[in-house]
Amino acid sequence: MPKYTEGLLNYLKTQVRLDESTGELWWLVNSRFSNRDMSKPVGSFEKSGYKVFTVSYDKSRQQLRNPRVVFALYNGYWPRGVIDHVDRNKSNDRPSNLRDTTYTNNGYNKTPRGTSEWLGVHFDKSKGNYVASCSVDGHKINLGRFNNPRDAALVYNYCAHKNFPKFANYNKVFEDHPDATTETSATNIGKTSVAL
Repeated sequence: MPKYTEGLLNYLKTQVRLDESTGELWWLVNSRFSNRDMSKPVGSFEKSGYKVFTVSYDKSRQQLRNPRVVFALYNGYWPRGVIDHVDRNKSNDRPSNLRDTTYTNNGYNKTPRGTSEWLGVHFDKSKGNYVASCSVDGHKINLGRFNNPRDAALVYNYCAHKNFPKFANYNKVFEDHPDATTETSATNIGKTSVAL
């Protein structure tokens, strides 16, 4: 794992240029040890979905993730935590889309997993209803059982808005309603009778 030092950051400033409008890095100089393609943005995608590249620094080859380097070049310091992509798109490394945060906060900015189309909702086959839950600071909160997934998703949105509004990815419960958006709907559901 690379050591994210001020020296490495200063070295990178001599090797790559940040295009702030796209979040892409471009080589400034060719290397005598590797044949850098100066006509293409720096990096290639690894299995995890992040773009990475390798540099030789301090007598070793170091693999760096583009989002960390973009953040550091733009802000002038290395992120202290993990990089969170605001729009959850790992290939969008624009500085405005990157934020330095904790693992916990990064986990709040998620998409539905498994077969559910809703965050914080799963179907309980044995009871024939939908269960809503929300994890806050590592503790799972059971929000109740519901006859339809939209009600369960709405309650999850309320929990997310109350506990981690800056990082929440809300369920699109109201997307079929012409006057409602996910963000405004999530802030107007305080009348939901759920004890959180």
